[in-house]
Amino acid sequence: MPRITNYKNIAIIQTAFIGDVALTLHLAQAIKTLHPSSNLIFVTTPQSESLACCSNAVDEVIVFDKRHTLKGWKGIKHIVNCLKAAETDCIITPHRSLRSTLITMLSRPRISVGFNKNALSFLYKHRVHYEKYIHETSRNLSLLSVFDDVVIDDSSINSINSINNINQLSADIVIPDEDIKFASRLLGNEHDTSPTTPLIAIAPGSVWETKKWGKDNYIDLCKAIIAKGIRLLLIGSEGDAELCKEIASKSGASSLAGKTSLPQTLYILQKVSLTVTNDSAPTHLAELAGSPVITIFGPTVPEFGFAPQMILSSVVQVNGLECRPCAIHGSRKCPTGTHECMQKIDHLTVLAAIEATLLVLKKTDNI
Repeated sequence: MPRITNYKNIAIIQTAFIGDVALTLHLAQAIKTLHPSSNLIFVTTPQSESLACCSNAVDEVIVFDKRHTLKGWKGIKHIVNCLKAAETDCIITPHRSLRSTLITMLSRPRISVGFNKNALSFLYKHRVHYEKYIHETSRNLSLLSVFDDVVIDDSSINSINSINNINQLSADIVIPDEDIKFASRLLGNEHDTSPTTPLIAIAPGSVWETKKWGKDNYIDLCKAIIAKGIRLLLIGSEGDAELCKEIASKSGASSLAGKTSLPQTLYILQKVSLTVTNDSAPTHLAELAGSPVITIFGPTVPEFGFAPQMILSSVVQVNGLECRPCAIHGSRKCPTGTHECMQKIDHLTVLAAIEATLLVLKKTDNI
């Protein structure tokens, strides 16, 4: 078996959604912990470039604009040339797409590692069994099991060499000073950050329609939170800006959606007491920032491996529905036409989860 310390230039290919990239940064951190002198290259999308750059473990980011300027075969050849120019001798590919497999193969590294579920997985020199019902961070870290100098606990995949528990392994995030200054000004404009009153971030958006808890539910929740004297901010991407604007206008909340980059969002999440979101990227961004998160699950289930992991984080969901889960990512429309998995979650249920978490935070002097 190979040793990871035998490879100098190690690349990770992850060009999926922002949340997937956030979770893959734990893999980058593990590699850097095991092999500090390695040159770690991270291949990702323009949307996730700034997030990958925040990882202290990542030495170089290669941007793959697979939907636009680097679409098709031209893009594959470009990324291959970049990896060859970097003398990449090891490629680890958690992303399971055909594009990622072709890039890995054509780059001709000394060793390539992917899941047995990756497209054309036989093209990888080493394949690792894709465990469906473990957390994504553990799943990604299992790719390191092919290396002789990496020891993984077979029973729970919970230890790697000197890392006692990978569920406690946090990615080392460094936010650029200019982003801290910009986000600080935004926070100062919206809220006085000095009071001891908790500040909550709410992210109501998702790229999957059925994963959204719903505008009216979030309006009711925001009203209830504000009525209790708790400060809150709505956050999200440019695509979430209109939704957040409407929720803000009807609830009295403030919205920063569409106004912040990913590093700036991370800084804001570092400053809040708690984050509330759907099963989407803000769950994983919040935990990268060290913010406990309450994630509302509907068409998907925590067992797929994308639930929050922090001790004070929690999940709100409707148990016992035969139609759940309907898909691994949710879908554009509810297959039954009822959207029961979300409609049956009352805003008072989420409010109770918020109050319970804030109570624990207060007892532990975290707010």
